[in-house]
Amino acid sequence: FILLTKLNVQEGINAEKQQAIAIVYPGRFVICSDTIFDEVDLRKYCSLTYQKSEEFTGVVLCLVSNRFLYLSSPISKLTDMLYSCLREATKVKILTDLNCQILTSQNVPVLVERFINFIFEHGLESKGKIIHDKSSEYSYLSTSSIYRQAGQETKIKQLLNEFLEDPFNTSLTRENYTEHDVANGLKRFLRQLETPLLGTRQNYDAWLRSTVDSSITPDQLIQYYRGLLVDLKQHFPVHYATLRKMLLHIQTVSMLSDRNGMILSNLVSTFAPCIISQALAPLPMTTTTPMNSYTNEPRERRGLSLDDIDMK
Repeated sequence: FILLTKLNVQEGINAEKQQAIAIVYPGRFVICSDTIFDEVDLRKYCSLTYQKSEEFTGVVLCLVSNRFLYLSSPISKLTDMLYSCLREATKVKILTDLNCQILTSQNVPVLVERFINFIFEHGLESKGKIIHDKSSEYSYLSTSSIYRQAGQETKIKQLLNEFLEDPFNTSLTRENYTEHDVANGLKRFLRQLETPLLGTRQNYDAWLRSTVDSSITPDQLIQYYRGLLVDLKQHFPVHYATLRKMLLHIQTVSMLSDRNGMILSNLVSTFAPCIISQALAPLPMTTTTPMNSYTNEPRERRGLSLDDIDMK
């Protein structure tokens, strides 16, 4: 732990003070007494202030659930130390561990939430030209579409570093960054995760098995995916929530492809390396069944959609 001390706790400015023992851990804050035991997830804080007024002097910790904790001590040095230790405990040290990020109430990293919101506001009409290849059934895009055009490398690094320092108060505006800077920042963040959105190697292999079994029916496939999502939600709740957020975002972008030029097949090829990651490159297959035996079937035949596998 970082700090162990006695302090006064109030659940709101007008609440009665309760004496308690407080223990500050990286990402966690434990309050305990004879009558209370509370473990606060500091990944879901939204503000931390040191307030000095006639009404209250001490530390105010606000959580994303709109919960306010007023923390004080008659010894000012202890209050100073508590504030410093809480600041240290809420600080994100690295961007490669999804579980260490500051989260929204829905378990999605604030960085991902803000990047997606920015792209939704400024990038959905960033449209390239759809080019049809007559020699095949595929289409591709010129590079000006959202998620297809490269951002400025210095801007992308600056953006990620600023969100590492403060994901809430970093100025994310068109004056500072383009939609392509933010889109590439989002892809890089996902691609560099030590444990990608699909989870570990075992999770990845389980997903891969669904693509090589030619005997599985669409209904069985849906149930199989449900089971994988339940397992991901249980063991990797932040990964599950972020994956769901990204899939809904990808679906939204594709539904507006007439405005942004990004059809679903292009989005899939763009985001597959981000969701799977280089660390989970496929192992040699021992079956002769084509890996894409299901994914190449028309959607109408497969009968699959986000609604089919939605896990509330």
